[in-house]
Parts: sequence; C-alpha cells; structure tokens
Amino acid sequence: MKFEKIDDLRITDCLDILGIDIFAVKSIVNSYNDFSGFHQSLYENCQNGDDETTKLIINRLSELLYNDKESYSLCNCKADYQNYLSEWEDGLWREEAESAVKRIEESESERKYYESHKNTIAGLITYIDKYPKGKYVNSARQLLDDKLNKRKKLTYSIVAIALIVVAVVCYLNYHSVSYLNSIDDISCGKRGGDISFTISTDAISENIRLIESEDWIDITKDGYNCIVSISPNRDSSRKASITVCAYTTFFGIKLNEKEINFNVDQSSGVASFLAVNDYDIHFNKFSSETCAIYATTDGMNLNISTDGIDDDWIDVDYSIVEDGDNNKAEIRVVSQNNEGGEKEGYIVITSDSFSKRIRISQESGLASRFEVSTTYLTMAEEGTEEGTHYPVRIETDGTTWSVKNSPYWLNAEAKVSSGLLSVTLEPNSGDTRYGTITLVSNNGHIREIEVKQWGDPSDFSASRSTLKFGTSSDYEYVNIDNDSRKSFYVSSDKTWLTVSKQSDSRIRISCMTNNDSPRKGTVTVTCGRKNLSITVKQKGWKCCENCNGTGTISRMVMRNGNLIGYTPMGTAVWGPPYPAIEYISCPRCKDSGKKGYIVKDCD
Repeated sequence: MKFEKIDDLRITDCLDILGIDIFAVKSIVNSYNDFSGFHQSLYENCQNGDDETTKLIINRLSELLYNDKESYSLCNCKADYQNYLSEWEDGLWREEAESAVKRIEESESERKYYESHKNTIAGLITYIDKYPKGKYVNSARQLLDDKLNKRKKLTYSIVAIALIVVAVVCYLNYHSVSYLNSIDDISCGKRGGDISFTISTDAISENIRLIESEDWIDITKDGYNCIVSISPNRDSSRKASITVCAYTTFFGIKLNEKEINFNVDQSSGVASFLAVNDYDIHFNKFSSETCAIYATTDGMNLNISTDGIDDDWIDVDYSIVEDGDNNKAEIRVVSQNNEGGEKEGYIVITSDSFSKRIRISQESGLASRFEVSTTYLTMAEEGTEEGTHYPVRIETDGTTWSVKNSPYWLNAEAKVSSGLLSVTLEPNSGDTRYGTITLVSNNGHIREIEVKQWGDPSDFSASRSTLKFGTSSDYEYVNIDNDSRKSFYVSSDKTWLTVSKQSDSRIRISCMTNNDSPRKGTVTVTCGRKNLSITVKQKGWKCCENCNGTGTISRMVMRNGNLIGYTPMGTAVWGPPYPAIEYISCPRCKDSGKKGYIVKDCD
C-alpha cells in the first residue's frame, strides 16, 4: 500500500500494512489499558520485520487504538455514541456503539409509549400487551389496578345515584287531585268583555283543562287564574257553559279526574229604538261646509252607509262610541266645491229592524254668468318683474273656471279663489307678438282675451318702395306703417338726397337739381332691429344723338318755297335745282331745357 504521510493513516490502513487481523487487535486492546501495552503487543504480532517504517506505523496504530478506546469509553448517552460513530468510521467499537444507540432508542420509544398510554385503562392494557417485560411494566400493572378499583367504586356510586334520581322523578311526576271547588255562574252585558276567576284545587295547573261550549266565549289560563273573553252580542240573549276538569297523572298518564260546570249568560244586543237629530241637510256650492249628525240606539248592530253619495262632492266620516248602555254614532259630513249640477244623496243609518234616511243635497255649481274685466291686454316689452303680474278680474257665479289655452310666451294662471287671471311673461327680444288667452267656465262658456307684448315692429313697411324725380329739385311724402311703440329714424346715402321725419307715420324725401347724368340713392328707415330701404331715382341729361349736342340741324328748301326734307347737320343735296340750306333748332331737344341734350331716366 502506498501512502505519503503516516499521520494520514487510519486504523484499517495500518492493519493492512502490518498484516495484523482486526480481531487480534481488538483482543490486544481489551487486554491492555495503556499505550505502552498496545505498543509492545503490536510488535509481537507484526509480520513485517523490524524496519524503521514498521516502527512508525506501529506507533501510529497504537496511538489510534488508544484514542479509539478512550472515545468509546467516554460515551454515556445516545448523542455521545452517535458522535463516536461519525468520528471513528473504522473504530473497533462501532458495533458496540450502534447496539447502544439502538438500545437507547428502543428505551426512549417504550418510555414515550408508556407516557402516552398511562392515563387510561385501555392504554395501560395496550402497553402491557406490547411490552410484557418492559421497563415500566410493574408501574403500569400497579396503575392499572388502581384505575380499575376507582372505576368499580364510581360504578356503584352511579347506580346508587341513578336509583335515587328514578325515585325522585317518579315522585315528581305523580300529581294527584283531591278537590275541585265549584265556581258561580257568570252574567255579562251585550257588549261582552273579560271576566276573571280563580280555580281552587290541589291539582297542578298543567293538569287543569277548561272547555267552552260556544265559540263566542274564549278562555285563557295562566296557572290557576283564568280569563273568560266574551264577544259582543249582536243577537238575542244567549247562554253557554264552561267545564273545568282536573286530573291525577303519573308521568302524564291520566289516572282519574274531577269535573265541575258553570254557566255564562249574556243579555240581548238587538235594538229597541233608533233616534237621529236631523233628516235634511243642504250645502251651498262652495267647499268647506261641515255638518254633524248624531244617531243613538241600544242595539249593537249600528251601521252607516250612503246612497247616491260619492267622494266627488261629499266626504262622509263617522265614529261609533259607547253612550251609557247605548251606542252613539257621530257622522261628520264635509262638502266640496260643486263643479256640476245640483247634487242629492242619502246617509242611511240602520240598527237591526230600524232604519233612518237623511237627505244630503248641494246647490248647483255650474256657471250661469262668466265675464272678464277686459278682452284686450297690452304688455310691456320688458315683461313682468318677480312678484308682479297683469291681473284680469273674472266675474262668475260658478265654483270654478280654468285656462283652456294660452300663447307659449306667457304664463296664464287661474287664481280661482281670488277671482283673478294672473299673467306673467319674460322680456321680448323679438317682434311685437300677439296671441289669445282662452278661458272656460265649468259650464263650458268661453271667453277670449287678446294679448299683445310690445317689441320690434312685426308690421313695418313703407307706402312706396321706389321714388322717381325729374332733373329739377323736388320732394315727396312716404307713409310708414309701424305697429310697435318704438320710434324710427331715417338716413340717406347720398348728399343730393335729403330725408326728414314728419311724424310717427310720415317722412319727407327731397332731391336737388340734377345737371348731370341720371343718379340713384337709398333712404333707410330704422326701428329697433329692423330696417326699411326706399330706392330714390332722379333723371339726368344725355347728349342728343339727333344734333350731336349742337342744338341745331339743317334742312333743304325748294326755291319755290316748298319744303322737301331735312338733311343731317353739315350735309346737303347737290344738283339742280340746288336747294337752299337753312339751320333750325333740333326738334328732339329744343324743348328739353338744355341745348343739345335730352332727359334720360336712371336705370
């Protein structure tokens, strides 16, 4: 075997080099306790001679064996043995260390099993069966005996207590009855009510039962105290009986019973009279009239109904109260506005065989007269301020009237209670506007109010849209139609043209003399946001084509004095007989007022 350092050799390496059997080495170690003994004995068993290397290896092996034995001899617990096994991979005592670890683990396992099972009888029996020769088996047997003795004593105690409990339960569940006293008969009036009484008996309250013979009585029991609830009697007098039973029981089983009976008498609830305080009530056509009717009877069947009355014109409300031994009805009748014709109906009061009919009537609320204080309403352009309105007084004998329709730009509100039509509206930013408010009475009468709100003119026009003047200075009047309250003003676009306002419906348009060509201008009339345009034309002068602006023309005359024709200016007809040439005024422009020119219209 090759190696570099002797200090790196382990026990098995040294044994292989020296040729010493491991069992022989273990025997040597067990025979000697000191290092010198290991060393001498190893020399004696070595087969490699006596060279220096062999001596060094024997020294190394002696040291390892001594340390191995020392490490093993210091082990006292599982962790020590486990550390030894991890440190000495080829130690001589590994088998002994592994056995010790296994023994310790088994002991710990047995202890844990015992600790987890020692608190119950079943657990102790399981431990003894699994570890019959275990470390704690004697303690387990003693502990098991103690627990079995305690269980036996507890069982005897439970049985004794159970017998006592059974005896007590039997005693507590035996309930006997030895007496049940009689109860006097009960009398009750027609209105019924609650009557209380107490049962006298030695029976427990749970063993007492009450039975009523009629469904108009009902009994409730609280212990030995009882209450008989008797319903009102609406028929003739009647009688019922109540049976009281008391039982002896054992565990709820009835063994015997005692029984007593008593009667319940109730007087008649049938009416013997019916009286009312009024038979005829008349209301006017307006709302909020109230009337009270009182009815009295000794019967229990007092009923109120109506005939021909509905909620549209009369509200009927009533209450029935006790009045001594009688019943009294207070009927409250409230009228409403009558928007129709005359109304009539009845309140019917009955009590058994008695019946009273009370006539209720109301005068007609239909209008026979429906007038308005004005049929025309003119309103400012600015509209109405908050809290203000245009009022129209309404005169009518009808109970109501309404606005059937109105223009979208105003609010027409019918204030019927005040007899007014209230009109409110916003400012007008457009033309003067017109409309109609239509009112209708509850009898179908129609009244119309024409309304107007000032604004810009909706009818704004001139009597003439075009004026024509000659060449001389002149003027003309034009009428202006304006259905607004706003004033208009005028202007012109030419200096030769003058316009002036004569009145709220008339203007004057004048022109200067024209010595030049024909001309045209515009007069503008403005009112609010609207304008009118009037075109003004004036005639002018044009060169005469006949005389070319000279104002004269030539003509030829025969010698015998007879006119034979005209020739253009500067020309003549030659040849015999030779005409005489005469210059005369141009017939086309000679009367125009300007030599050589003729008057021409403006296009």
